[in-house]
Amino acid sequence: MASIRRTTNPAIVQLSQVSYQEPWLEIAPGIACVPCLHYRVEFADAVRRAVVLYQPDAIAVELPPTLAPSLRLAIQHLPALSVLFYLDSEQQPLYLQIEPTDAIVEAVRSGMEKQIPLHFVDIDAGYTHQHDDPVPDAYACLRLGLRAYCEKVMASLRQQPKTPEDRRREQAMAYHLQSLQRQHKRILFVGGMAHIEAITQDLKSPQPMPFSRRHREDIHVFHLHPDSVREIAIETPFLIAVYELRRHALPPEPPPRLPKHRPRFERFELLQGGRPSDPERLYLDALYRAARQAHGPAQPSRKCPVYLLPLDRLFVQEALISEAAHRYQAEIGERVSAEQRAVLRRYAARYAAIEQRLVSDLFQLLTAARFCVDEDFCYEVWDLATRYPWQEHHTAMPMVEVDQAEEIVEDARQRLLARLLKQRRQSERRLPIRPRPVRRSADEWKRYVSGETIFTYPPEDRALASCLQTLQEIALRRLAQERTLIRPFCSGMLDGVELGETLRHPNEGQVYVRESGRVMGKIASVVLIFENDPETSRYPYKGTWLGESEDAPDRAFYATPPDEKSGGAGVHRCEYGGLLLSAPSGRLFDVWSDIDYRLARSPAEVLLLAALDYAVEPYVLYLAKRPCRSWFHKIAARMGLRILCFSLHEIGPPTRKKIRTFHLLDSIERREHTEDLLDL
Repeated sequence: MASIRRTTNPAIVQLSQVSYQEPWLEIAPGIACVPCLHYRVEFADAVRRAVVLYQPDAIAVELPPTLAPSLRLAIQHLPALSVLFYLDSEQQPLYLQIEPTDAIVEAVRSGMEKQIPLHFVDIDAGYTHQHDDPVPDAYACLRLGLRAYCEKVMASLRQQPKTPEDRRREQAMAYHLQSLQRQHKRILFVGGMAHIEAITQDLKSPQPMPFSRRHREDIHVFHLHPDSVREIAIETPFLIAVYELRRHALPPEPPPRLPKHRPRFERFELLQGGRPSDPERLYLDALYRAARQAHGPAQPSRKCPVYLLPLDRLFVQEALISEAAHRYQAEIGERVSAEQRAVLRRYAARYAAIEQRLVSDLFQLLTAARFCVDEDFCYEVWDLATRYPWQEHHTAMPMVEVDQAEEIVEDARQRLLARLLKQRRQSERRLPIRPRPVRRSADEWKRYVSGETIFTYPPEDRALASCLQTLQEIALRRLAQERTLIRPFCSGMLDGVELGETLRHPNEGQVYVRESGRVMGKIASVVLIFENDPETSRYPYKGTWLGESEDAPDRAFYATPPDEKSGGAGVHRCEYGGLLLSAPSGRLFDVWSDIDYRLARSPAEVLLLAALDYAVEPYVLYLAKRPCRSWFHKIAARMGLRILCFSLHEIGPPTRKKIRTFHLLDSIERREHTEDLLDL
């Protein structure tokens, strides 16, 4: 059995050794059974290992023979996902999704690949009843072992009432298994966990031949549209893809990741069309890395080689978060810290525990990503988790799109095959992500972008102005506090009694009063340094802009190159590395070509020198991670100015990120449509 190391965080439980228990149960002489919960990767993986280790002469599955031809066609279509659609006796729609992570699909697929005789032992009964059986999280099967898990589940299901239709199906499956006993010595049966105990009892006595439908002609097989997979896949598509890669052997070691920062571009190069990328290659590399660590800390041995190690969805989820964090850093330019990941794990684990799960599902994971990091990271997790690489390949099979798939699901959800134990569907809850515009190719960008003019987005400018106004007020208030004097009461109350100082000197019998400091002048120049990058390797885009109106200050900055990945055609995303705001507007020269600032050691110092040069008020506000050099204070004193240095952490992370990001528009008309693309 697998031993579990106790930890305070249930989301990072670690296996200390692998369970080498046989992934099947003996229910009769010559008949091994893999009880399963349908569409759960733990049981599909158990079937895969059972076929290799048990080496059966025949495989029996809990499906009627009427579905056999269509099911074989759909399985030949794997790894692309498909759906079987047909009508029951009452002309009501029924559908069966074909996913590699379903135990029965894996049994039929393994039999076809290894040329093992397949037998469909269920009857076509119409499946008019819906079950809502209480079952624990399938992840417990990996930790407890198949036998211990099945004993607990069967004891719970024993209390549930059986319908006449269920008993008829169970007796029919027992009859077919008894017939197979006379033809084969080693039979592997894969069926729903709710029926195994009754079938085991029925095998002890002869069963009568069942009567059922033998043929169907109205079965249709559809290829799922790639967007449909994101909507209706039962297991997470990323987990399905990892399982598909591990079916036979571990994939090769992927190449190292790309640099964390975006590559350097020439000025406005992306405005003229951009450079091509290979997201498909990057996604496959992420899958390979996840597949190689999907078995967690388990180590192969002679008894259990590496390709038979059980897949652990918890470690696949950890790999998903790691890959999403890397993509987030490459796209947004910010790193997901170790503290944020720890909070995310605790949030997801506790959310899962509230809903009586051992491992969080996709909805819970996305919720944790959104509230523990931000919405951009949530989108990266969703985009990586719901993408399925093999679904986009061309196929001659008829395709069903998202709206059609939703219609099928809506009509058939209440009439889903009765053999399925009900599981919570991710698609039944609204995912906490905001839709994003479709990314366009470089040629499409060229049709939209002229490259002659650029404009800013006014809501971002107003948000920046509001934040800086608040910072200016805080800075002047603190400066006034520095000049506040506290003295004993003599002849006047001045600005009031200083109660704190009076109480600190109770034995003096003296009352202290406060004389508030006066600040003459304002702050007209503000410098924000998010990152002081002397080599400008990440912030090659430099500019000096004049304000559009009298209220809008002039702006000088260094930033990341314009990026086409966030706003659609004609909308480019950038991030400030450093920013100077100077008022009144219309006075700022191009600070990056001014020879008066040649003594600056970095772009940040260029902005500070320009702030001092163009200051019309006695104070300059400087916000950065570190204070400026003392040399600048001497320069400011000679000019009759004072630099107020504040830590950048005075601005909270959400606000800091909001004012650091800005968008460039290729025309003033683009402002009318940008509101739908950007959430400001």
